[in-house]
Amino acid sequence: FFMAQALKSLAGGNVHAAIHRLGRCREALLEAARPGQQLGATTAAAGDAADPPSSMQAGSRSSKESAEPPQQQQLQQDGQAGPTAAACQLAAVCGSLGDCYQRLGDLVQAEQLYHESIAAAKPHSETDAEAAHAMSVSLNKLGDMRYTQEQLQDAKQFYKQAMDLRQMVCGPLTKGEAGPEQQLELSLSLIKVADVSRALQETEEAEQLQHRAHGICLDVQHMADNLPAHVSRKLQMLLDVLHVQDTSAAGAGA
Repeated sequence: FFMAQALKSLAGGNVHAAIHRLGRCREALLEAARPGQQLGATTAAAGDAADPPSSMQAGSRSSKESAEPPQQQQLQQDGQAGPTAAACQLAAVCGSLGDCYQRLGDLVQAEQLYHESIAAAKPHSETDAEAAHAMSVSLNKLGDMRYTQEQLQDAKQFYKQAMDLRQMVCGPLTKGEAGPEQQLELSLSLIKVADVSRALQETEEAEQLQHRAHGICLDVQHMADNLPAHVSRKLQMLLDVLHVQDTSAAGAGA
């Protein structure tokens, strides 16, 4: 509930309300985790260090549970899905909190939260597509921050890590049966690495990555009649970006 309300607040531009609601979510998640749920030492340490929530644990239920607030009881019930689902929730809340602080201009806190999001998802990222995707999102956000700060080599490293994860999602983690949205996420990562490679004067690599991204978009475009509206919009956005990159590259080579 608090997560949904926080995202509504963030979408409406009420960042402070979003932080408050995500903080409430964090507290409930941390409390639900204490009966024995473990997300790994790095995640536990991260949860104590800053603003993100931790995962849920379907621990033994006692009379104490009846005194817990309804949102905490619901989070414990959600946690019964297992540690991977709990870790993905933690990663999502950390990432959302990072977005909030970035909007407020607190880049130090935002970066810390993105790292905590990564720490939550990482233990499951080699075996679960959702965890790999969650980790890739925060890696891309760190890459965007470094790109803006003109730390291009660091940006490229973050982008490449995200790209590698998304290649796993489109490969072994889905047994080669990734959906169109997952394929477009990979295309986006390829575009990001291509963009920073071009900025680093690594033209050949940039062209190869851009060519791969374009091929993925064309493959998805062939499914156009069956694509949900939001996937069609993402496809068109990526095709527009690729067109701009092609035009820029052609101009630079003229």
